Amino acid sequence: MGCWEKPTTKNGQPHEIPVPSQMMVWLRAWMEIRPQMEKLRGPNPYLFPGQHYGKPMTENGARCQWAEIRNALQLHGLWSYDL
Repeated sequence: MGCWEKPTTKNGQPHEIPVPSQMMVWLRAWMEIRPQMEKLRGPNPYLFPGQHYGKPMTENGARCQWAEIRNALQLHGLWSYDL
């Protein structure tokens, strides 16, 4: 396990979120390319930004992304809760 340190919560308190070790590698990679994305779309406080500026990814957006990934990889019958 690792720990992702979120700068602050809504009430301004520091917050640590435990995550699996493999996820820490993915988070680090995302944080490395994030500045490039912010140059295109501007800064966004969300780890998983949505389609609209300054908004988080929506449930429907996540569902659509998962469907696109499944179709591209031809993973028929595999759902996010199976993982």
